Amino acid sequence: MSPTSPVFAAGALVIAVIALVLVDGLFGSAPAPDRRYRSLDGLRGYLALAVFFHHSAIWFFYLRSGVWALPPSRLYTHFGQSAVALFFMITALLFWSKIADGRNRPVDWLRLYVSRVLRLVPLYVLAIGAVWFIVFASAGFALQVPARTALTTTIRWLSFTTLGAPPLNGFAETNTALASAVWSLPYEWWFYATLPIAALLFRRQPWFWILFSVVIAGWGAQWALSQYGRPITASFLGGIAAAAAARSPRCRTLASGSVAAVLCLAALAAVTRTDTAFDWPALALLSVAFGIIACGNTLFGLLNWRVSRILGEMGYSVYLLHGMVLFVAFRWIAGDNARTLSVAEHWGVVFACAPVLVALCYATFNLVEWPAMSSVDRVTAWLRNRSSS
Repeated sequence: MSPTSPVFAAGALVIAVIALVLVDGLFGSAPAPDRRYRSLDGLRGYLALAVFFHHSAIWFFYLRSGVWALPPSRLYTHFGQSAVALFFMITALLFWSKIADGRNRPVDWLRLYVSRVLRLVPLYVLAIGAVWFIVFASAGFALQVPARTALTTTIRWLSFTTLGAPPLNGFAETNTALASAVWSLPYEWWFYATLPIAALLFRRQPWFWILFSVVIAGWGAQWALSQYGRPITASFLGGIAAAAAARSPRCRTLASGSVAAVLCLAALAAVTRTDTAFDWPALALLSVAFGIIACGNTLFGLLNWRVSRILGEMGYSVYLLHGMVLFVAFRWIAGDNARTLSVAEHWGVVFACAPVLVALCYATFNLVEWPAMSSVDRVTAWLRNRSSS
C-alpha cells in the first residue's frame, strides 16, 4: 500500500478522536465555549490534525532520503498547505469582524494585542523550551556551541523565527523537531499588525496605532516577499470576504443546509487536484468552502459536535507540538530502525503517536493556554493602570 494512502490519515483521525473522547471523559473538562462562530471552533482541530498527517507522511520519505520536502501526494500536500491557508482565513475572519464591529464601538487595541500575546507566546515559549531539551539531550546534555551563540540563536527562535531559525546548540534537526510548522506564525503576527490600518476603513483610529501598524506591516510585507514567491498572504483575503458574507442574512441562509455542505466538501475535494494551496485557483476554492462554514454550516453537524469543538480549542497545541511527538517517536524510540520500517509499520508508529499527542495537547491547553487566555482582562487592566500612573 502507498505510504500516502488516505486510509492512513483516516485511521489516525479515528484514533485521535477516540482518544479525545476518552481523555475528556476521564478528566471532565468544562464544555467548549459558546462563541459567535461555533463552526470555526470545530474546524480548527481537524485542520491541526491534518497538518499532523501531512508531516507524518513527510517523515516516511525523510527517513529514507534525508530531505525534508513535500510528500509526493497532492492530498497529503494539501493536508498541510490548505490547512494553513484555512488557519489564515480563520484569523482574518475573526479579527476583521472585530474591526468591522469598531464602527459601533472603538476597538480596545491594548486588549487586542495583549490577548494575542497571551494566546500565542506562552505555549510557543514552552515549545522552544521543549525543543531545547531535545537538542540538549541529543548532544548528551552538553553545550556544543559558545554560550553567547546559544543565547542569540534562542532569541532568534523566540522572535517566532522572524529573525531566522538557526540550529539550536548546533543541532541540524532543530527545525525538524518542530516539523517546520512555525513558519506560518510570522504571517499571523503580520496580519495582527495591519489591523489598525484596516480599521481606517471603518472609523478614525489613534495615530500611535496607525504608525505602529504602518511600520510593522511594511517590514512584514518585505519579509514575506523575501521568503516565498507565492501569494501566501492572499489567504487572509478569503477570511475577510467570509467576514462580510457572515454578516449577510441572505448569505447565511444560502450557506445553511445539506446542499451547501455538499458544495463545501466538493470545493475541498477539488482543491486536492491542484499542486499547491497557495495559487489563486486553490485559494478561490478554499475561500468558497471556508465562506460556507463561516456562515454557519456545520457539515452535517460534525463541526458543532462537542468533541470537535474541544479539539478545536486544542488546535494550537496540536499544531505546535505534533512535530516533537513525531521526532521523539522516530528518532529516539524507533531510532535506526525507523528508516527500515514498512509502510504499515511506519503508520503504526503514527497511530501510536495520535493518542499521545491528544493527551499531551489536552494537558497543555488546560494548564498553559487556557490560564493565559483567562488572564487577558487582568493583564490589560494592569498595563493600563501602569501607563496612567
